[in-house]
Amino acid sequence: MSPSISVLRSLDALFTAVVGPRPRICHVLSPPKLPLILSFPDELLWEVFSHCLKPHMSTFSQDNQLWGMMRVCTRWRNVIVNSPYFWRHVSFSDWADSEAATSGFSKAKAWKRTNEQIMRSGLVPLTLKLIPLLVWNEAEEVLDMLLDASDRIEFAVLSLDKRLLRRLHKHAKGFPTLWKLGLAITEELAEEENEALAEFLDGLSALTYLHLSNQVEIDWVAILVPLESLWSRLRVCELTECMVDDVLLILPHFSAGSRLSLIQGRYIRGAPDTLQAVKHTELMGLSFDRCDDIYITRILDNLTAPALQRLAVWYFELPPFDTISAMLNRSSARLTHFGVRLPSVGLFKQRDLAPFSLQQLVAFFASEHFHTLIELDLILASRFAPTTMQLIHALSLPPSQTASELGLEDSLLPKLRALALRGYDDEDPHWEIRLMALAQTREGVLKEIWMGETLPAPSTRTRGVMEKCGVEFVCSWDMGVW
Repeated sequence: MSPSISVLRSLDALFTAVVGPRPRICHVLSPPKLPLILSFPDELLWEVFSHCLKPHMSTFSQDNQLWGMMRVCTRWRNVIVNSPYFWRHVSFSDWADSEAATSGFSKAKAWKRTNEQIMRSGLVPLTLKLIPLLVWNEAEEVLDMLLDASDRIEFAVLSLDKRLLRRLHKHAKGFPTLWKLGLAITEELAEEENEALAEFLDGLSALTYLHLSNQVEIDWVAILVPLESLWSRLRVCELTECMVDDVLLILPHFSAGSRLSLIQGRYIRGAPDTLQAVKHTELMGLSFDRCDDIYITRILDNLTAPALQRLAVWYFELPPFDTISAMLNRSSARLTHFGVRLPSVGLFKQRDLAPFSLQQLVAFFASEHFHTLIELDLILASRFAPTTMQLIHALSLPPSQTASELGLEDSLLPKLRALALRGYDDEDPHWEIRLMALAQTREGVLKEIWMGETLPAPSTRTRGVMEKCGVEFVCSWDMGVW
């Protein structure tokens, strides 16, 4: 199918969604309908085109699908080219690498392209990706041009070396609209540069989303720990390679409703008895991604978070359930979202340890801290399918059977509305029967079942039963952002 016909079919589907379904005899795309589709106003056409543009995709990226749409007809090209939003994503690395690999980096072309984007974007907010720095060192004028438009930048990804840090710190205009920042520190900083980094971040008054990572072995978070005003205005914070000590120091400063994600955390600066326990934090969400067991334990053992509602613990070796329960008991917290990887039975056998039983898992989820849970996100190991089968069976039991089989007074996770089973594959030949039972037992409460794309498509009967019970079957690995 040609690109033009494919796009026209997409427009036809949009028309059906907006205007309403047409008779069956008109369902197939035919020439008489083309004038109607092509007569959509420019604003509606751009709304359709914008859904084909990946978030923060550079205008000049070879993967930008809008370049293909511009070849359909002159009008479509004009609609795209004349939209300021088409030019708003300034991502130097998407095209600089290919330029350097062929004809070498051209400062003139870099200046021309950046100037074109800045001018054509009009007054709309900009996103900026400043990578790689080695090439940018040859394009001072381009950097000046970008800084002149800094009052429109709302999202930026920066690889920060000493030179760029000095430029940003001295930039008097500032970044008044920058609310989301991804920052990678690429060089060790001297004391004066540490102060410059702290002043730069503290001056970002609109910043609410921060991702910090480092590419050198430095205690970079310790530089920023004193900035209480910075942490208090963040709604989302992601820290990579961060010390346990620093996490505990900044946790009290987060405001109500904020979320913290800890990625690849494996370090502790001092002895465990030197850690400062956090007696109270307003943190709403906390996730551990690729953190080792000791790191997770040190933080949870020293944390009291009464407002905690979202918790995810991925990639552990030994079951963290006792540690999690102790923290929740100490905090009197009530979770609404929980993500965890189920224990790997085979791993414990190799270590001559008893596997984590279903009874222990049920007892964990049956605690009062999970009575309010509405989303459960599980990573499963397919070769340990019995654990998966038993868990789904436990979740699908009606209240009348929970007492006899599980020893519970009420159904397990009574308010669960969304369940994600990552890694559940066809090693269980009865997986459709189990899901139908789960939907029927929890009819009126459960709304979504998420599963990975490794499963075959469910049968029409399975889909029909789930739809009748009001449950949507979603094939995706991404249940949401933790």
